[in-house]
Amino acid sequence: MKIEIKEEIQKIYDEDKLTATEVVNTAKDENNPLHSCFEWDDTVAGEKYREQQARQLINQFTVIIGEVEVPKFEIIELKGGINYFYGKSKITRTSIN
Repeated sequence: MKIEIKEEIQKIYDEDKLTATEVVNTAKDENNPLHSCFEWDDTVAGEKYREQQARQLINQFTVIIGEVEVPKFEIIELKGGINYFYGKSKITRTSIN
């Protein structure tokens, strides 16, 4: 992470304004280092937002594999199999039964 980005976040924090809304508002300035951290094309950003909403929806569920309850997950299909992402770990299977 660039030091300039960290410094901008620190400034917002120091003003007791560290919220997502304040970070986005600050980043709207094209000269601000935070600006490059965001997608400003509303067509692309809208789709990404809906994907994030879908992730939040998926994360409300747990999965039972055998007798083990597995926390929330997201499935991402990649060439060569289906990849299950659990938090920071990754489990790969080549097929779903």
